[in-house]
Amino acid sequence: MAKNLGNNRCTYPSMEFPLSFNNSSMLSFGQPYTITAQFTLPDSPKNAMLGMNIVSLSLLDDDHKLIEEFRKPFSVPYHSDLVRIVNRLLLMPFYAFQFLEEHGLAIVQLASGYKNQDVRPVMFGRIVLESHELVWTDASVKFFVRLSAFRSWLYFWPISSFLIVTLSLFTFVHLLCFLSIICALVGGFQVNGVKLFVEGTRSSPHPVSASSHKGAASTSSASEKLSHVD
Repeated sequence: MAKNLGNNRCTYPSMEFPLSFNNSSMLSFGQPYTITAQFTLPDSPKNAMLGMNIVSLSLLDDDHKLIEEFRKPFSVPYHSDLVRIVNRLLLMPFYAFQFLEEHGLAIVQLASGYKNQDVRPVMFGRIVLESHELVWTDASVKFFVRLSAFRSWLYFWPISSFLIVTLSLFTFVHLLCFLSIICALVGGFQVNGVKLFVEGTRSSPHPVSASSHKGAASTSSASEKLSHVD
């Protein structure tokens, strides 16, 4: 971190970092994010006596204009003198050979479920530690996102997701074309059958009517013959 004179909060230590890749914001529009800041603080009496401190995070656009700001208080993790003595006695060999260091980790949750609803994309971030007395050795800002099942596949396995989606799309298109051809063929057979049936019904009355006339003529002639015989 370096001291920034343009943060309107005196000369608190601050750091500006990019939030873009290839001129595109790494924060998606409308996607909820959880933002945390982590500070590595030496376990010293000075830090323990400072009490509450404030950390702020500003999200900026491409012109370094403010989009959103978060401010949260935090304090150094408290350990009593008895716990410190017992901890140092038990872990003294590790401290002596520098396998462990006497420091604590302060995690500050700046935002939970933050969504960028502004039309301007987030391109930069600026973190400010509003304290001149706090001693720290490392600081970081982390953005956590919870992806859905499909989005997680696209993010962690992009090539496999592309192949699966492409094969599924081609399979669906081929199946749709096959069903369309089958429906067209079945529909054509049904239409031809209906036409043949209609033609058959239209031609059927002529022979039936002829046979009926012949039957009437034969019955009339038979009755005339019977009358002559009488």
